[in-house]
Amino acid sequence: MHRELWQALNEWANHHSGGLASKLQTVRRYGTTRPTDSPEDFTDELCWALTEPIVAQRLTSHKNGVDLDSAWIPKLQQNELLSLENPEGLKVPLVSNSLLDGLTLHETTSLLGKWIASRLDSPDALNWAIQQGGVLHRDFRLYIRQHLKHNNEIEMGYRKIWRALASDDYAYLLSARSRRILPSIPDETPGTLRDFIHRLRPIPVFKQQYSYFSEFDNINSNSPTSLCNIDIKLSGLDGMDEIHYYEKRVQDWDGVLSSLADELTSLLKEAMDWLCEFELASEEDDPTNLHLKSIRHYDAHLVAPSWTSLVYLVRDSFSALLRRNPAEAEQLVSRWQYLNYPIFRRLAIYAATVDSDD
Repeated sequence: MHRELWQALNEWANHHSGGLASKLQTVRRYGTTRPTDSPEDFTDELCWALTEPIVAQRLTSHKNGVDLDSAWIPKLQQNELLSLENPEGLKVPLVSNSLLDGLTLHETTSLLGKWIASRLDSPDALNWAIQQGGVLHRDFRLYIRQHLKHNNEIEMGYRKIWRALASDDYAYLLSARSRRILPSIPDETPGTLRDFIHRLRPIPVFKQQYSYFSEFDNINSNSPTSLCNIDIKLSGLDGMDEIHYYEKRVQDWDGVLSSLADELTSLLKEAMDWLCEFELASEEDDPTNLHLKSIRHYDAHLVAPSWTSLVYLVRDSFSALLRRNPAEAEQLVSRWQYLNYPIFRRLAIYAATVDSDD
């Protein structure tokens, strides 16, 4: 036992004294195997080698046999290489649940981000990003956008998901969703109305798929929903109960809805566009047929995704507009008739059955 311990310590000392060449050799030796095929000691050695920025730089160039299997990404996360302490003494991660664009990444963490960006067609990379919160650091988003632009071999399912994750607008909205707080006294000032609209922005929320029979799963890399679970949620509200919070505290709710009628329609179309992007809606069918049996009557007991609240807001904005300005209400219906999703045809039919007294 003492001999084995001595040999291990001696080998470790030789690695340390070997400098850069030893570290590169460590990555060549273990990097192309999967972590499950390597002893735990090898993980420590590999992570030690990768803390050297020059080694991480060689990794991004894929030269001289220096490469890693993407299955190592969770191990790099566990050993904090993807959130190393920067020169200011702050641990800044590649992915979190908050927007950290103003903070600088450690050089090695940034370089490993470049390497992960070259592995966008890997379930390991996607699941890792989702598990860590989905809000990508500014530099990591840039690396991903560059690879999406120049690598035409990335399958469409992965491409659509990473394109959303690497969007600056998405990172901002998802970060805001994770720390959302309702204002204590909503009113009808322009600032509060803008805040209300901002909270109604629909965004996709990705979650890892779990299966007890994953070895039998047939993953279609061209289908986003085959790669992860996808829900559309509102960025700052969780459905009609929280919308009623605004309604009860605003003196002229009709006035608010009528002034926001066009924007509310745009938000509903944005939600439908996201659903269409991820093959959950089309010009022939959309999920409102499943979630909303009736547009006229709101069922408080119905369990439906938060984005369906936009349908009722659009409906009510039309009714408010009809009472205040019938000509503009007519223009709104005309707009619905040119939007291709079935929900807008249902709204147009609804509009034909109501009058200004409803």
